[in-house]
Amino acid sequence: MTVDLPVHIVEHTLPKKYGGSVTDYQIVERVEDGFTKLDILVSLDLGEIDEEDAFVTVLSELRREGVKSGSANLSVDVWAGTGTVRIPRDYPKQTMAGKIFSFQIDCGSRPKH
Repeated sequence: MTVDLPVHIVEHTLPKKYGGSVTDYQIVERVEDGFTKLDILVSLDLGEIDEEDAFVTVLSELRREGVKSGSANLSVDVWAGTGTVRIPRDYPKQTMAGKIFSFQIDCGSRPKH
């Protein structure tokens, strides 16, 4: 999976459907038990949203756009079933300079070598 599709989802799809702006959503890549996971943060400032619907929206977009790879449905089903993609409600993480990027890597969760 390239970063382009998930970034499109947080910069365009989710703000269009649930409101807010690009800075209200963020993808955070993390490593848990040796596996890469994606959290798609949805700002608490947006108030109540249907988190299950947001999850279904993300998975639907991954399927729709990823169909060109031929195995998109299987991959998305595996990700959904294993908790690879989550939609936690939290404020997007800022850099030390106060910037909010659409895609962030949680380096604190990387395994130590």
